[in-house]
Amino acid sequence: MNRLLGERPSLGPIPGDQIVPWGIIFAIALALKLFAGLSWFWACVLFFWGASTWWILTGRRAWRFLDRFTRRPRWRRTFKRYESPLQWNDKDDE
Repeated sequence: MNRLLGERPSLGPIPGDQIVPWGIIFAIALALKLFAGLSWFWACVLFFWGASTWWILTGRRAWRFLDRFTRRPRWRRTFKRYESPLQWNDKDDE
């Protein structure tokens, strides 16, 4: 029996789906440290604040928060008259 079947991937205590967003948050904190002159203390505070906020918002059920930002398709019945590309090119010559 494989005990890992059905488990979520993780890197130690860090859930696998949090690694990329935390990397982006770290890059932003590091950029602010380098370009805005923040101290290491405030860069770390910014990183931990951003990472913890992201973890609270997404957590185990990320779809509950992130699903709000996806557009649902709006289906409509339409009809488009067929136009031949050859006839369309003839109109440009006039």
